[in-house]
Amino acid sequence: MVTQEASLLDEQADAERRLALREILTPGGIVLDVGANRGQFALDLLAVQKSQIFCFEPLPQAFAHLEGLKNLHPEITPIQMAVSNVSGETEFFVSEEDVGSSLLAPVANQTSQWLTPSSSGAISIQTTRLDDWFVSRDISNVELLKSDAQGFDGRVIESAGEFLSPDSIGAVLVELNFHRFYEGQDSFYGIIESLCTKGYFLAGMYRHYNRAGWLWWADALFLPDRKPFSTQF
Repeated sequence: MVTQEASLLDEQADAERRLALREILTPGGIVLDVGANRGQFALDLLAVQKSQIFCFEPLPQAFAHLEGLKNLHPEITPIQMAVSNVSGETEFFVSEEDVGSSLLAPVANQTSQWLTPSSSGAISIQTTRLDDWFVSRDISNVELLKSDAQGFDGRVIESAGEFLSPDSIGAVLVELNFHRFYEGQDSFYGIIESLCTKGYFLAGMYRHYNRAGWLWWADALFLPDRKPFSTQF
């Protein structure tokens, strides 16, 4: 019964997230999907709005899947890189379930497959800062930055540098972790503070995951703290 209730809550939260994205995105607008994995979010988004989606994914197998999706959905542009606060080359920790792979090492003695290191261990990958990528692509404005970087999301957002402003990034959808999964992971309160000081406000939280009644993580939507979004004015 608990599983059925949780599933219904997930479906309701996903529907609320789609509704919110439908209201803030326009056809052809640019979306950055950081931590795209195999395109789960991109496909969900395309069902809502035909955005131009740049999918950042460093894992070779997941990236190959994204390239296959591009043949079916030309709106998707796969980029085989991770987003970091430093552009260059670094280690990437691969988990048994690749969705849990991260620039951060998982906390030891985890029981979940998505936090259990794979037999391949860490691999070498290319990284880019978002501000470097903006400049290299001659892009100055995107409608949405989505980040699901497995504990590294604060540094993903930080890497936007001077572009971290509602004038350049219209909205941010970021995974907040309320439980310690990775060594040195970014704090949820630090992410909230950094976005709020840059002119955003916390507009919604979706798909609250929990175990035994405790909150683990959730997707948080941040919108510009001004008209027509904020009720402050």
